[in-house]
Amino acid sequence: YWTLMFFEPQYLQNILDFSAVEAGLLILPLTVPMIFISPFSGRLLATLGARFTMTFGMALGVAGLVVLTFVDESSGYGLLFPGYLAIGLSMSLIYAPMSTAASLNLGGPMRTLASREKPKPSRGIMPSARSALPLPFSSWSRAMA
Repeated sequence: YWTLMFFEPQYLQNILDFSAVEAGLLILPLTVPMIFISPFSGRLLATLGARFTMTFGMALGVAGLVVLTFVDESSGYGLLFPGYLAIGLSMSLIYAPMSTAASLNLGGPMRTLASREKPKPSRGIMPSARSALPLPFSSWSRAMA
């Protein structure tokens, strides 16, 4: 995604002679689907399951990349648009369900961080710092507590 966001505006400006604003508007099919589909990812996940939703998203992303392999200096935006749209749709079918599935499968204290559960009270900041610091620092923080 970020590679496309970096190189595609340059291709649109330097090769296809679009202005910077036009290039920015022309790559919107990469991002706009995420805005509209991501809010419904919970329903998609509940209805279709994480495996199907993300697999379909990956397949759609591959299809979009295959379309973009046919782009050359003489290609117009007509060939870019379906590739951009397929990749944008694929990201909306992958990222939000992946985050949801990952946070639902967390266990123990990490589940509290990823969910709406109210965390259990601790003895101040040091127990939290111990869990966040690497091993040598965690033994130091235990000595300080």
